[in-house]
Amino acid sequence: MNFLAHMHLSCTEHGLLCGNFLGDFIKNKDLHLLTPEIKTGVNLHRRIDSFTDTHPSVRKCTKILHPSQGKYSPVIVDVYFDYVLYKNWANYSDVPFEEFESEVYSTLMEHVQTFPERLQKMTHDMVSGHFLRSYTSMEGLEYTFSRMKKRFKFKSNIDKAVEDLQDHYTEIEICFKEFYPEMMEVVKVYCPC
Repeated sequence: MNFLAHMHLSCTEHGLLCGNFLGDFIKNKDLHLLTPEIKTGVNLHRRIDSFTDTHPSVRKCTKILHPSQGKYSPVIVDVYFDYVLYKNWANYSDVPFEEFESEVYSTLMEHVQTFPERLQKMTHDMVSGHFLRSYTSMEGLEYTFSRMKKRFKFKSNIDKAVEDLQDHYTEIEICFKEFYPEMMEVVKVYCPC
């Protein structure tokens, strides 16, 4: 799962949301810098990633993409699933997307001063860039994939990722709909979504 699903699975709990947002950027040696609530959010993030990586429907999607995307298939599926979540938003949330997006940004800005210093500017930049919107359109996905490409160490076919999504959208959406309700059940240990 990428940012949109992680934020959605935080159930609007501020500490969980902040920790879930920071989950990919926090090293274990920095955990002591976080409030207990944000630390729980980091743990939630890691639980979501663990469940996602081992789920049969997610693995099925990565197999579909593997001929085109190779080793980067799992990362690309994470982004696809955020897009599918957005496209099916009303099935998983009673809160309109725009209201949810605004609440996420205001929560992050309200707590940004409690984040490790090296992550504060990143957070400001992502919020000012309306990072959640990048999962709502093909153009946004193109932008997301172009940024990801810069971080990849090995040759990739990520320039074809949007085309691959269009070619396999129905199969990917089916996998998502098998997976996401189970994911929502898993996070109930942390919050009652």
